[in-house]
Amino acid sequence: MAPYTSSQMIGNNMLDALMTHFRTRLASKAAPFALAVVAGCWTGVAFGDEVTLEIPPSTTRDVLQRWAALGGYSVMWSEGIPDFPTHRRTVSGDFPMLVRQLVSGAVYGRYNMFCPRSLSYPATAYIPDASVDMQRRMIFVVARPTQQRCVPR
Repeated sequence: MAPYTSSQMIGNNMLDALMTHFRTRLASKAAPFALAVVAGCWTGVAFGDEVTLEIPPSTTRDVLQRWAALGGYSVMWSEGIPDFPTHRRTVSGDFPMLVRQLVSGAVYGRYNMFCPRSLSYPATAYIPDASVDMQRRMIFVVARPTQQRCVPR
């Protein structure tokens, strides 16, 4: 028997796992959020598929954890990256692209730029960036340097 394609594996296994997870754990805590996401976008999503996700008023890290849990992903958040506020919004696109836009702030038309605590100035400003490993089901959030300098206050 030929091995499953990634679309078939994600479509069959992920939907079953998500529905079980939704029924057992999310029904009491986040029913409105989970219902919108599970019904609207996670039914058999494969790499490159268009998805629609809700961003509630919260923080970037919290929203990313919710999205990851619904998709069966785990999140590795690098130390030193601050957590930025989020505002209510509905976004559509490719899942890895949406994750990168949420983390960087591009989903709001801005950049979540920050300056690390450093003893030496001029320090370089950084932007959080995300990488999605669809095989390992992991989202890595790291800091990417910019061309801009931090100004001490």
